Amino acid sequence: MTRRVCIALLTISASLPAVASDFFSTEQPEERFTFGLRLGVNTSNHTMRSSAFNVWNNDSWGAGFTLGAVADLAIRDYISIQPGFFFDYRSGKFSRVTVATNPAGDPYDLVSVGDSHSAFVTIPILASLHFSITPDLRWNIDAGPYLGLRLGSSDNRQVIEADPEGYITREIGRRNSDFGFKLGTSLTLWRTWSFGIHYLAGMSSVWDDGYGGHNKEWTFTLGYDF
Repeated sequence: MTRRVCIALLTISASLPAVASDFFSTEQPEERFTFGLRLGVNTSNHTMRSSAFNVWNNDSWGAGFTLGAVADLAIRDYISIQPGFFFDYRSGKFSRVTVATNPAGDPYDLVSVGDSHSAFVTIPILASLHFSITPDLRWNIDAGPYLGLRLGSSDNRQVIEADPEGYITREIGRRNSDFGFKLGTSLTLWRTWSFGIHYLAGMSSVWDDGYGGHNKEWTFTLGYDF
């Protein structure tokens, strides 16, 4: 009985290096370059510094869509560099309250609610680690910087309450560029089909004039690699 157990343990031990090498292969890649398309949905938010409005300030998460393309430049079977180009449509809702002062020096509450819509181009450059769960299923971990360019946006703003003369004391402008960090994970089936979840954390200010805030986005994409 003891002899059989020892033989079984030796057999398992001998197979572990092969399993490990398959899971994290350092071999040369079968293909140096692949190209893929991505399509999915997103949920995003663009915050503002909490003190920007002195009574109430809230920006909620909204839904949108994402489409783009990626190139995979393989260094080894387990690692590649993955530049991408994505178009993002983003939306959200906001509500803000501030105490303003009219030209006569009288304070009044300015309440503004509405929804926002934005179009962005994001260009990430990611390092991607690959782990082979089975010969047909690969798990990927991605991380790296991105550059964002705002193509346009609109705020459907509604002023609920203002002073009798209708004074509005502030207009807030958005910045046209953004940079930050993108990270996430994905599964690839047959080296062709993929499903990915990624988070984009903006590191630059969204608004002009010191209002602070950052862009934040989750993306959920389906992909096909050629």
